[in-house]
Amino acid sequence: MRGDERRKVKITYPIPADWSAETVSAELPISILKTSKTSWRIFYLLTWPEADWQNPPFWIA
Repeated sequence: MRGDERRKVKITYPIPADWSAETVSAELPISILKTSKTSWRIFYLLTWPEADWQNPPFWIA
C-alpha cells in the first residue's frame, strides 16, 4: 500500500457497561482513534436495536 492511499478499518472492541434498571452506559474508546497519524473527522457508530433498547442516546463527556 502506497503512503498516500487510504484504507478503512473496523474496530471491534469489548467495553464494560454500567447497567441500571432503566439505562445502560458505556464509555467509548475514543483514545484508540486518536493514535492515528492523520486526524479523523467522521466516524460511524453502528448499533443494533433490540426490543428493550431501541433508541440509544449518545453524549460527549
